[in-house]
Amino acid sequence: MRKAIVLGASGGMGYALVQELASRKMHVKAFARSQDKLQQLFGTMADVEMYTGDVFRQDELIEACKDVDLIFHAVNIPYLE
Repeated sequence: MRKAIVLGASGGMGYALVQELASRKMHVKAFARSQDKLQQLFGTMADVEMYTGDVFRQDELIEACKDVDLIFHAVNIPYLE
């Protein structure tokens, strides 16, 4: 079975990607900063593994992406005014 990670899984696009991939019976790692929000969104989904971290920390990102076949980037970049 292929495994994917969705970076920014708690946002609008990330949430939709996780839902779509899981509906296709793909194992998904949902990656976001807030464990509470991940639990709220995906806590009842058996094929979704929740992973808390910060995409701007390279060590956390590398660890989260181990053993995945596909990476979906849905992170909202903080824009400076």
